[in-house]
Amino acid sequence: PFTPYTPTKLGAQEWRNQFDYSGGKLTDWGAHLIDTAQVAMGLAHGGPLTIEGTGEFPKDAMADTATTYDITYTYYNDVTMRVKSGGTGIAFYGTEGLAGSPSWRAPIQASSEDILNAIIPKEKKKLFPIPKGEHQAFIDGIKSRTMPYYSPLDIHRLSTTMHLGNIAMLLNEKIQWDPYTETFKNNNPKAQALRSRKPREGWSIDELS
Repeated sequence: PFTPYTPTKLGAQEWRNQFDYSGGKLTDWGAHLIDTAQVAMGLAHGGPLTIEGTGEFPKDAMADTATTYDITYTYYNDVTMRVKSGGTGIAFYGTEGLAGSPSWRAPIQASSEDILNAIIPKEKKKLFPIPKGEHQAFIDGIKSRTMPYYSPLDIHRLSTTMHLGNIAMLLNEKIQWDPYTETFKNNNPKAQALRSRKPREGWSIDELS
């Protein structure tokens, strides 16, 4: 939407907390943490089946995205991902224990020494290989016209998962999603209405065939 130029809206963190430009901390840190979780699940090109959660949204403030949130995503095989505000840690819980990091760039921790020091056979490793780093990989992809390590489809799927979290919180109800057809089950009209908004006059989005 049109809005007068406001310097305070453009601070390093301020624009991230306004739905006009971003999706709040959920899409800020989620771009790193939700991304890692979906890649670990082997679902970089997939997505959740159900999403439910609650969030606190400011009133009468420049920022209007959720300041706190607690969202649960359910995937195939009943795998769940819980996303909570208040930190930058990530943990994976399995049948034999857990492993994770309590905060951004902190050392990996595990529930046992066996898990922490496990030697994974080369043929079973599922690491995302980015030896040059994502910035250089992106630049190299532009120059060579080859697909970078993380494709536009990967980013689309990640963004969709994060936006679904915001939609569930705004509606304050459990929503059902088909990650393959990318549609809301039961044709949920309230959720469908939050997928997009009326564009500013003079602008439009054309679908590519």
